Amino acid sequence: MTDQVHLVVATPCFGGQVSSIYAGSIFRLQPAVRSMSNIDLKVLMRDGEASSQFATHASAADAA
Repeated sequence: MTDQVHLVVATPCFGGQVSSIYAGSIFRLQPAVRSMSNIDLKVLMRDGEASSQFATHASAADAA
């Protein structure tokens, strides 16, 4: 039996923006992860966070 993996990708998005390169990588990650039955993917994008450290802690709390 394979252990379930809960993968969280959390990104601070100052001004609600991410680069097209980053967005593209998230779009490509989703089908790759869906093909693996033991991985659960959650994508969090924190809008309006000026401090990446604060956003990281807030996103970690949201993921729990």
